[in-house]
Amino acid sequence: MEQARWARVTKTHCLERESTALIVIDMQRGFLDPGASLEVPKGRAIIPNLHLMIETCRAQGVPVIFTQFVYSTAVPCLCGDPFGIEHLPAPVSQPTGLGRPSSNCLIGPNAGLGSESAEIIGELMPRPDELVIQGHTYDKFYGTPLDLALRCRGIDYLIVAGMTTEICVNCTVLAAAARNYRVTVVTDGVATVEEDVQQFCFNIWQRKFARLCQRAVAQEKSVLLIAKRNLNSALAQGANPGLRRGQLPGEQHCQRVFAGWNVHCQMLNRAPPGPHLKST
Repeated sequence: MEQARWARVTKTHCLERESTALIVIDMQRGFLDPGASLEVPKGRAIIPNLHLMIETCRAQGVPVIFTQFVYSTAVPCLCGDPFGIEHLPAPVSQPTGLGRPSSNCLIGPNAGLGSESAEIIGELMPRPDELVIQGHTYDKFYGTPLDLALRCRGIDYLIVAGMTTEICVNCTVLAAAARNYRVTVVTDGVATVEEDVQQFCFNIWQRKFARLCQRAVAQEKSVLLIAKRNLNSALAQGANPGLRRGQLPGEQHCQRVFAGWNVHCQMLNRAPPGPHLKST
């Protein structure tokens, strides 16, 4: 019964290039720079994966949408006091850091600067024509034009990556699923501080909210070379470095994913239940 359900999820969530968008959540200096009050060191490890996904989508004409968490004293929501003290304005001449007001991702007067800035990191800088959604809450649909932008473009499928897993990624995934988007979360494209918390999120999402996939990082240079060739021909000939045809569950469905994503990302697939993703 469980295998049949996963086969159905894999089939119904198989990406279609014309109606897919990539959502890159909160890859900001205030969460990634060394020394930031809300630094997530593991987040730096996913930057190469996100960079490759972004460039793949751009090359295939798939919209890439970035989000930024921002805090403003003009919108004094609970994301500041009490749940995010670090976002509150840093008092002059007072120590800052985890558990202290630090102007983290603060905009407006006394905006966070440097490692506390709300800026998206330079490695993943949006292009001038790409949409950047600023959200004052963890759910990037709430109070933003994200849903309108997606509907206007005829988007039904979302690829979601970014950070942090249990906060802004989680709230946005649940909000997207509630709006009937078919969500694929890239499991090696999200990050948080505690690994067990990330695993809990995976277990919850795969029950009712999203398909879980991995972007294989092995032999990345070979994938890049293949992506420069005729992608449809390469896929038809089985040119998929590091994977043998039929090796991963649901592969027959994921072969329908637009050719650039399949080849460039080495078959974006749902990881099988096991130590990495536990089926519950």
